[in-house]
Amino acid sequence: MQRQTPDYSPENHMKMTEKRHRKIQSALADLPAPEVFSGRDSMDVGVIAWGSTFGSALEAVLKAQKEGLKVGAMKMTAIFPYHVDVIRAFMDKCGEILIPELNYEGQLANLIGHLHRKDVVRLNRVTGMPMPASVIYEKIKTLI
Repeated sequence: MQRQTPDYSPENHMKMTEKRHRKIQSALADLPAPEVFSGRDSMDVGVIAWGSTFGSALEAVLKAQKEGLKVGAMKMTAIFPYHVDVIRAFMDKCGEILIPELNYEGQLANLIGHLHRKDVVRLNRVTGMPMPASVIYEKIKTLI
């Protein structure tokens, strides 16, 4: 049996990098796009959330919408890879983007915040408890 040695050549490195990139892009094609909960062309505040925080975020947004506030929500369905075009299109309709998260550093904001072309508003809580819709609602009100 003949032993193969690793190929550390720049050509092979580029070939393998391109292969990994294609795999990520094909995975993205299989992932559902983020869901948008707003029919408006423009919003004062857009709330982007994922996981367990999304239920509270949607509840807060629906309450604000009932009051006539121009807000919307986006539910992230995957955090990597993610649908840049869909996220950016939502962000472009919003004056402010609020990203509520149950972690200290704002991981989702760190991943997608740059797509807004300006700073996003972070609402981070680390209480060990679910984030109440009322906390998100109050933050929406302060941003309008």
